[in-house]
Amino acid sequence: MVPDTEDIPTIPDVGGIPSLDGGEGDDGFYDGPDAEEEPKLLPNRVVTVAHDHLFVASHIDFLKEVLKLAPQRQTLGGCVDYRVVDMTIQRMGITKSCARMFSRTDEEYRPTYELIRQGKMPKSETILGRLLNAMFGTGKKGVERPQKIDGSKLPDFDTIRRYLGPAGLIVTTEETGWFFKGFTLSKESP
Repeated sequence: MVPDTEDIPTIPDVGGIPSLDGGEGDDGFYDGPDAEEEPKLLPNRVVTVAHDHLFVASHIDFLKEVLKLAPQRQTLGGCVDYRVVDMTIQRMGITKSCARMFSRTDEEYRPTYELIRQGKMPKSETILGRLLNAMFGTGKKGVERPQKIDGSKLPDFDTIRRYLGPAGLIVTTEETGWFFKGFTLSKESP
């Protein structure tokens, strides 16, 4: 935070670091001893790193507002569909797990569905697209595989979305390997 007093500490010369505007000269942020007496771009600026992001704000009150924790209802743990999947996993009675997965299939499947519908699945860079291209492609670099499904007759995604509910997966480690147990729930109320 830029202090309100004139006691601004000297900024050390770090040598070789370019200015924020990518060119020579004052970029409006430097306010060390050599700074000219022009109005600063953000005179009351506040800079911090939080939640893996760099935040620059004009006032500390604004930054505090942005950094307030989201209400419980806005977090994944507060979402009804996540809690239903979590309760289903708990009812399985698996006490030791090495991984868990939660998915909103109505959102997860949409990109693949639309690529199939548009006849562009062979050009897909998704994991599923790459897997299908490896399995059904010619094996020759630069040769696109033909689309196997005529997606032009598929209905709009919103028509089928209501049938796609939340899904869960739990993985346990056993002596001989991993054990996966997964499920997809109905979108209807439990």
